[in-house]
Amino acid sequence: MTINRAQFLALGAAAATAGVVTPAAATPNRLTLRGVAYDTGGGPDDSRARWRHSLMRGEIHAVRHRLHAN
Repeated sequence: MTINRAQFLALGAAAATAGVVTPAAATPNRLTLRGVAYDTGGGPDDSRARWRHSLMRGEIHAVRHRLHAN
């Protein structure tokens, strides 16, 4: 499955509004949601001028598995 930048942003917005619930929610004094800021580019500087599907997948994998964000 291939995903483009617009689809990726739409998925992120849907997840944010859906109220993702994780096992951490059942544990007192723990954060339910753990997130990071992910630069998707745009704007006058366009820090993501070279958008590649493989790059996005690798970064999202790192966010989930190395930074433990949900």
